[in-house]
Amino acid sequence: MLNQASTASATYSRLSDVGIVMKSDGTLETKTAKLDAGIVNFDELRKLFSTDGATTAASGFMLRMRKLSDSVLGTDGALDAATTSLSSQLKNLGQREDALKVRLTATEARLRAQYEALDKQMAGLTGLSNYVSAQVASWNKSS
Repeated sequence: MLNQASTASATYSRLSDVGIVMKSDGTLETKTAKLDAGIVNFDELRKLFSTDGATTAASGFMLRMRKLSDSVLGTDGALDAATTSLSSQLKNLGQREDALKVRLTATEARLRAQYEALDKQMAGLTGLSNYVSAQVASWNKSS
C-alpha cells in the first residue's frame, strides 16, 4: 500500500518523492531535505495525502491507511473476525474439557468398582486358601 504509486497529485506519486521511505525493518523514515522541498508545494502535498479518489491508486495515502485500518479494525474487519473465531474455539474447547471430565469421572468410578470387587474376591480366595492350608496341616498331623 505504501509503495503503490498514487495519481492523486500531479507532482508527487510516491511517499518517497516527499522524503518518507520505508526501511528494511518496515518502519518509516523521513528524509528531511526531500520533506522540506515537498512542503514548499503544499497543495500537491495535501493531494498526495488526502485526495479521495474513485480508486485506490487515485486516493491519497492517508485515506488508503484509513481504509486499511477500517478493514482490519472495523466491526466486520479481520481483527473482529479473528476475535470471534478465537472466542468460538475457546468455547468449544471448554465444552470438550467438560465432556472429558465427565468421561474421566465415569471411568474412575467404573475402575474403583472393579478394584473393590477384585479386592473382595481376593479376600475370599485368601480366606479359602487359609482354610485349605489349615485342613492340609491338620491331615498331616493326624497321619
